[in-house]
Amino acid sequence: MKITLLGTGSPIPDPNRAGPCTLVQAADQNVMVDCGRGALMRLMAAGVVPPMVGTLLITHLHSDHITDLNDLVTSRWVMSPVNVPLTVYGPAGTRAMIDAMLKMLELDQQYRHDHHDDLRANGPLTVTVHELEPGARFSIGDIAVSVHETDHRPVRPSIGFRLEHNGKVAALAGDTIPCAGVDEMCRNADAYVQTVIREDLVKFVADMVPTGARFRDILDYHSTVEQAAQTAARVGRAQSQNPFRPVAAVDRHVGRGQGRLQRGVFGRVQFHQVQPVLRAQQRARDQGRAGIGVRPVGRTHRRQRLCVAGHHLHFHL
Repeated sequence: MKITLLGTGSPIPDPNRAGPCTLVQAADQNVMVDCGRGALMRLMAAGVVPPMVGTLLITHLHSDHITDLNDLVTSRWVMSPVNVPLTVYGPAGTRAMIDAMLKMLELDQQYRHDHHDDLRANGPLTVTVHELEPGARFSIGDIAVSVHETDHRPVRPSIGFRLEHNGKVAALAGDTIPCAGVDEMCRNADAYVQTVIREDLVKFVADMVPTGARFRDILDYHSTVEQAAQTAARVGRAQSQNPFRPVAAVDRHVGRGQGRLQRGVFGRVQFHQVQPVLRAQQRARDQGRAGIGVRPVGRTHRRQRLCVAGHHLHFHL
């Protein structure tokens, strides 16, 4: 199983980060989790063309997590020799959102049908939608998926996904604060990805902008770096089976990948495993690259390795 963070940005446009989006590759499947701003560009940079993505998992319907959905749908459609609908799994409300998106794309679809006989012969632009509740289980090929409740109130519902294949487990959430559902999703996972924020930076920025009160509001429905590290330490493999196996949470909304942040997100992983990550990040910054990839170099598992790949962060499980 390979996990690539295609985007770790926030609702505020960032020249160095795409919006929230994660790519999970396992069992010959390419699965995207959320589809924020610029996700398709980062997908192509990762060597995956849109028709290779068969499934999208949506954690919640905040706009910054679905900004590039219409681009994914239309790009798959125009680049595919046959019309294979994208399968989308998401919380209640996903079907209405998809229907509205397809309505928006009607003129675009008509223009392309008028110009391309073979595209018209392939039929209309379609998306297969499954609305889910916590507790649901399904499969994507040989990947087993379970759905877990997260807490992003007043956004309801919001969900996370636990993906299992060949003995490896990845837990992926969007925006949430610590809660029982997140603990359940992450228990004994090999990798854990979710939105986190830097509380100190949020407060710093809030004091400088005219919308400071609104900016501070984001603190009450996102996990901080420290809270995510506490979740990792409380329920991850680092707590139960193998003290050197990291469960990693990833900064997304506010804050850069500085040393203090990385020491936080890896929770109880020993610091000698984090040092190569920090050195690699500094090299990437020195070379003008953004959003580098990390997997701690550990002495205890041969397949744990650090990957640096320009705009992406990779986990190999």
